Amino acid sequence: PVVKCAQAIGPFENRLNRTVAKAVLPRVAAIVARGERSAEMLEALGIEHVVRGVDLAFALDVQADKLSGLLESVGLDRRGDRIRIGICPSEVARKSVARLPGQDESSYGRSVAGLIDASVANGYEVVIIPHSVRPETDAPHNNDLPLCQEIVDQTTESSAVVVIGDELHADELRLIIGTCDVLVTSRFHGMISALAAGVPPLVLGWGHKYREVLALFDMDDAGLDAAELVEPTRVMDRLGLILDTAKERRTRIEHLLPEVVGRAKQHRQVIDNAVSRNAG
Repeated sequence: PVVKCAQAIGPFENRLNRTVAKAVLPRVAAIVARGERSAEMLEALGIEHVVRGVDLAFALDVQADKLSGLLESVGLDRRGDRIRIGICPSEVARKSVARLPGQDESSYGRSVAGLIDASVANGYEVVIIPHSVRPETDAPHNNDLPLCQEIVDQTTESSAVVVIGDELHADELRLIIGTCDVLVTSRFHGMISALAAGVPPLVLGWGHKYREVLALFDMDDAGLDAAELVEPTRVMDRLGLILDTAKERRTRIEHLLPEVVGRAKQHRQVIDNAVSRNAG
């Protein structure tokens, strides 16, 4: 049996996508929709075996005792008195912004560099955290490291910015993100790690998949389209809002997180049920 674990699905507006979905998805043993919007679009397509769930990555186990050695290995101190802003850029977001009228391949990196300069000018500590890395190549596919270096090269005060240049495991990334006061991210699982670590995110993404997760924590205002980067003042204003309300947001995350993690762990039961039906 095939189980499609939690993922944003749809919209099925394209005729080819809709035709293929109708042919394939009914044959899957179970589909976990990562959010209400995805579930609604599946049901509108006539798909009935839909489980409303959350991203499986919320169930990731993290060993907190690894933090000290990890921070030392990447050249990062424990968080001090300064506000620490984490930045998770995305090659996919870069391409999305480049397709906008009047923008090009360098627009996203230039705008993120401007956001970093403004943060440094405000006295914040900035850490750039590539969430998808292939250190053996400069090819950009699934590799944010070249983009991160491009961004830091465009900052005015590059010496004030720490770049995590190592390829890290998912739990290590989450530990580092957990030392931030706010994470500005265009990577979906950067957002998941921030929320799982109790860190308020500012999301610069695209599509409904980000909004579905933020809605679980009543943080719709923490999501902006990556296109907003072409108006950096608006992004800085939203970052300021999140910093001003960070304590309340952390409390909200801590209150709602146990239920979300519990729903993520339900994937095991969905898979067990699919296996049991197949064996029967």
